[in-house]
Amino acid sequence: MLKIFIVIFENNNQIHQNSIIIQEFRYNTMLFKMLIDLKIHLFVTLKKSMMKFLFTLFFFIPSIFTYAQISEGYKDISKEINELADKNVSSYEESFNNGKKMLSLAKTKAEFARAYGHMGFARFNQLKYSEAIPLFEKGRKYANESNYYEATFLIDLNLKKAYEIIGLKSKALECWEEAQKVGKKLDTVNADFMINQEFAYDLEEQDKYKEAIPYRLKMLDIVTNSQKSTPIAKVMNIAMMNYILAYNYLKSKKINDAIRCIQLSEKYLKEIPDISKMQDIEQFYLCKGMIYAEQNNISQAKKWFDLAGNSVNKRNNKDLYSKILEERLLYGIDDPKKNKSIINDYIEQKKKFSKDISTIVTRESEIEYNNKQKQKFRLKLLIVVIIILSIIILFLNHKYKKGEKKLQTKFEKIISNLEQNNTPKENKANFKDSDNYRVVTEEKLSLNRIMSKEKEAELLSKMIDFEKGIEFTNKNFTISNFIAILETNSKYANYILKKHRKKNFNDYVNGLKIKFIIEKLYANPEYLNYKINYLSDLSGFSTHSRFAQIFKNETGISPSVFISKLSKTKREKK
Repeated sequence: MLKIFIVIFENNNQIHQNSIIIQEFRYNTMLFKMLIDLKIHLFVTLKKSMMKFLFTLFFFIPSIFTYAQISEGYKDISKEINELADKNVSSYEESFNNGKKMLSLAKTKAEFARAYGHMGFARFNQLKYSEAIPLFEKGRKYANESNYYEATFLIDLNLKKAYEIIGLKSKALECWEEAQKVGKKLDTVNADFMINQEFAYDLEEQDKYKEAIPYRLKMLDIVTNSQKSTPIAKVMNIAMMNYILAYNYLKSKKINDAIRCIQLSEKYLKEIPDISKMQDIEQFYLCKGMIYAEQNNISQAKKWFDLAGNSVNKRNNKDLYSKILEERLLYGIDDPKKNKSIINDYIEQKKKFSKDISTIVTRESEIEYNNKQKQKFRLKLLIVVIIILSIIILFLNHKYKKGEKKLQTKFEKIISNLEQNNTPKENKANFKDSDNYRVVTEEKLSLNRIMSKEKEAELLSKMIDFEKGIEFTNKNFTISNFIAILETNSKYANYILKKHRKKNFNDYVNGLKIKFIIEKLYANPEYLNYKINYLSDLSGFSTHSRFAQIFKNETGISPSVFISKLSKTKREKK
């Protein structure tokens, strides 16, 4: 694998010197012509979706927020969180834990964006994309809400890569388009540099080296003309950008341009005290070997290829090592015996690397698939719950409307009787008969006349007069009081009640009390504002619960419902 490391150091005018570290990688999956000629089959071919992994395997920006901050969002970040974000760590797990600390300290939306972004990068670089993506998405949400464009930009770039790896091309494209939009808002060389880099990388991924060259030239121009870079950083950047271009020119068969770039790179490398400490210096060695091979200078080509291979082995960079082997085989600079050893080594490297990639990509794909299945199940469950709730609501609504219709009918019947000034008539009950009222029918009574017609008429007349009064509202009113009013005995009083009202004494008096309070409510609107307790006491009941029970038994509706409907009727008539 070809790995290229670029460092851009820039000064922050207001705060401190910041840096952005960008690493990019690519891999060429073309089978060797010589391998085909030898009838040796390489079974380690990677799909483009898997190839994207090769880039992100070592893609690392130490902190999303080392980027030169210029937006409003940066102003809302505390010094403590900045220090945690910029803290040097020995592992990605330590970086993730620092992100968790940042999250616990976060108060502003920008700080939440920074914390989630930091955690996302840690998981991203651990190849845990199913964990990184939700963290990135949360970070992007807070970054957008706080106008933290730097965070939005870098999160979108890495979301693009993560979505590409797990196969969500549409999501990757969406993030890429958003990154470009936000990058224009930043108006900084860093953003321009990274956008051009991404264009170049995508083309190189497709072996379109020639098409990638203009973007690499733009990147070189940015590095060269940077006014903020430190002298040493500028030298390193120019050197590295030139051997990136040299490789692309070599793959495009533009040898003279490649030589020119390598010569420039070599010129700047001489200004660096110890180039062995430069990351991916092996790329320079590789390009030197390829140029000598193009010039048919086999001895010098072997020298530089050996230097590249030995150096990269010391770093244990297996991916770049396989790239060096690939190019060495393509140029055919070794004897057949040596070639066979290199081929076997190459195949072994690819098999192992392919296995590792397959394991990781398969795992992430399974996680993504399981997540999708869970989402589908939850969606189906939600739909079922909504349907059930809808049915219940419709049923309850129907039941409610049906009940309301019955109540309205009962209410209207009561009002109709009141408006007609309906008074008790012989042998007719004014209110609803109920089982609770122990209604006594003609069939169950022995109605043999026990008094003269004249006496019966007299007692009936007195009872009617009694019903027009309010004596019955006395809480202590008893049948003895009733007998005294009629001026008769208990036998005659019960006879009159059963024959003409078809009720016993208690039910009869309770009915009169309810009729009394209903008439009060209808005739005096101010009564509608009184509490149930007062109405109960006014009508002669010992408790409001007893009043409510008898009211509903007599009328079919509760006192509160009756008052509510009557109040509404009164308002509508105004």
